[in-house]
Amino acid sequence: MYKTHFAQAQYNRERKYTVLTKLISNDSEKYITKEAVFPEGTNHIESIFTNYQLLSKSSHKFLLPKTEIKNQVLWTEFIDGTNIESKIESLLFKGDIVEANKLVSEVIEFIQTFQVVQDNPYNYPDFVSQFDPKKVYKEKDNISCLKPGFYDINFDNIIRKDNKYYFVDFEWCFEYPLPKEYLLLRTIFYLSLKLKRRIHSITSPKFKCYNFFHDIYVPVEWLKNTPHSAQMFQKMLDYEYNLLSKIFISYPKLEKIKKSYKKFVKDTPYNSPVESILSLTNTIENDKKEIAQLQSSIDSNNITINTLQRSVKSKDVIKNHYKHIEELREINRKYQTRSYKTLEKLEKTKIAQFRPLRIMVRKALSLIIRLIRVA
Repeated sequence: MYKTHFAQAQYNRERKYTVLTKLISNDSEKYITKEAVFPEGTNHIESIFTNYQLLSKSSHKFLLPKTEIKNQVLWTEFIDGTNIESKIESLLFKGDIVEANKLVSEVIEFIQTFQVVQDNPYNYPDFVSQFDPKKVYKEKDNISCLKPGFYDINFDNIIRKDNKYYFVDFEWCFEYPLPKEYLLLRTIFYLSLKLKRRIHSITSPKFKCYNFFHDIYVPVEWLKNTPHSAQMFQKMLDYEYNLLSKIFISYPKLEKIKKSYKKFVKDTPYNSPVESILSLTNTIENDKKEIAQLQSSIDSNNITINTLQRSVKSKDVIKNHYKHIEELREINRKYQTRSYKTLEKLEKTKIAQFRPLRIMVRKALSLIIRLIRVA
């Protein structure tokens, strides 16, 4: 009798790819099982087992957990070792950046030792249809590839036990070759994406990162052994979108990479948290002064408007005064617009990292804006 410790189904996928994953055990054994949630997913479960057989015969240096298929359910031996992604996260949490960088380098260097083939993926129609249907990045010559295509070499799929690496999730693997550089960039990118909050909190001149878009940071040190450029990363993201949009019901379009990412890191090293707070405080004080000046101008204009309204005595005077009043009101609207833009500028700064301070500033600025509206 097996006991279920964990179960998860990915209902955001297309029905034929929706899989129920479980961690189960009896008194002496643990297994990871995968089964189709819907009848049309049976072929996908069988394809995972085919991937296992394909990888078992290839020349890579990973160990694979024993896997078999029974009654349309995939049974994979549970490897009770150290998950590499979790270990890196733990090291970063402790502030041990040196050991975290070392572990990342060790895994990348291990993958670098895999035998490669010189081939052109664009010679394979299945690759084109799944990764680049419009042939935007079509290669003319052969390039270094891994074959079979180890698509999902992510750090969370790698377990270390007795100083040996196990590859434990072969749901996505392809018989055709995949570019080696693409796979390595993908591996580093997804590690950075999964650990983005931890990375963001410790980014500093001693732990520099490339800033791609929004809050995605990729440590410079992690890419030292992997060729990279903005164009290469963009190609990687486009490949990802093309494939994953076929797997998931809805998959958002990935954004464009900042092409100046290397220059950004070189010329503008990140500040420490304390330095960032001081910088933000100075910005807030300057913006408060600007808002105060705008409020003073609004108050002055309101006094003029009230004076004009009291002095109106004839139709001609009314016409001229109301024209003047409208001009002043238009000026007030411009001041209010500038105030709103100042508030928006604050919202877009790194103050989002410091929630208590952000809330305090937003409340203060909102109060000022309400006063402006009343005026």
